[in-house]
Amino acid sequence: MRDKIVSLILLVVGTLLGSIANMLVQIYLARELLVIDFGFYTSILNLANLLTPLIGFGISSFMLKAYAEEGYGANRWLSNINILLIASAAIVFCVLQLIGFLQNQSLNYFIIYSFFYIYMLSVSYNSFMSIRFQIEGRFRFFSLWQVVPNLLKLVSIFICISFLGKSVHSISIAYLITGMIVIVFSLNSLHRMRSGNITLLDKAVYKKYRVVTNKELVINAIPFGLNGIFYLIYFQSSILILSLIKGYEEVAYFGLAVTLLTAACLLPSILFQKFLMPKIHFWSIYERKKLYSLYRIGNYYIIILGILAAFANILFTKFFLVYIFGVKYEPATTALYIMSLVILIKYFNFNAGALMTTKNLINLKSKIMMFAAILNIVLGLVLIYFYGVGGAIVGMLVTECFIGLCSIKAVNREFKDVYE
Repeated sequence: MRDKIVSLILLVVGTLLGSIANMLVQIYLARELLVIDFGFYTSILNLANLLTPLIGFGISSFMLKAYAEEGYGANRWLSNINILLIASAAIVFCVLQLIGFLQNQSLNYFIIYSFFYIYMLSVSYNSFMSIRFQIEGRFRFFSLWQVVPNLLKLVSIFICISFLGKSVHSISIAYLITGMIVIVFSLNSLHRMRSGNITLLDKAVYKKYRVVTNKELVINAIPFGLNGIFYLIYFQSSILILSLIKGYEEVAYFGLAVTLLTAACLLPSILFQKFLMPKIHFWSIYERKKLYSLYRIGNYYIIILGILAAFANILFTKFFLVYIFGVKYEPATTALYIMSLVILIKYFNFNAGALMTTKNLINLKSKIMMFAAILNIVLGLVLIYFYGVGGAIVGMLVTECFIGLCSIKAVNREFKDVYE
């Protein structure tokens, strides 16, 4: 138990430091760039985040589930993974450049989008390193690795802006440097997983599994890929709508709102998506009663933490905007107060959301996220037109409520045999 507590604390500290480094990037750029330039950077980063899950399309997330269920037998899924990664990466590059051209009506930004693309590749490949640390239970190394990419990005941006000037082009070079370094380390982890050179924390019941094809891998990974895509469409589509209807200044305000939301949800994100996720997959197969009991108890604790986080957001929002990001972002203060309600609901959704990735529930979760994405886009088109950033946040609040209600209903139905 002591080792688990120490591992969790280290993971929290590592992720917190990584998030601080990422927030420092946002703070530094928000203060150094013009609002319109920061909005343009936010728009590119949003597009990159939206397309990155298409590279590999959920394979790394599926592998976390596969190792929990099959143990070392899960290595069979990675035999020809390089072909899939290369093919999906090529498609994403073309889509990225096409959208970039359509948004700006110019090829002048081809190099900038290309440099951000290298960073997108690094995020995709880095997911395999994260998965390896999770399934091996090496949370101390995992906590250290949470800091490295964002710290590299922060240092690279500072150096590039200092020598090359305050421009999006300088920032793109920093993302290129960061991406190349992360890719080198991540490829090693993928190779170790393919060769079976790993030590699993939880060993599933041994079976002799048959060889699988790439088609089977894609079919099994699709729900995880769709879930990631629909989540990002829901979570970041408002940025695109804001840029089209209101302009890059409103995008900058909303970008800061999302940054603060991410920071506020750091603790449950670490707990459910990083520390407990391998166990949750394992328990969903071998200890279902234990998993559901922890879920029921967890709901009480997570709602208390959510109330505290929402209250903290109300207290410190204006301080962050005015004294850290700069007085030019003060107009976004009122809208960010509304974000407190989003934080509260999102905290509560983490618990059920984690169980929704297990067994066949992931298929239902991808459908829920599809409807959530559609709902948020429809709400965004209407609310953003009339209320700008505030409307985008209200749309996010309604969407989070929809996701939570659907997820709780699905989890209770799935575990009906346990509590009856």
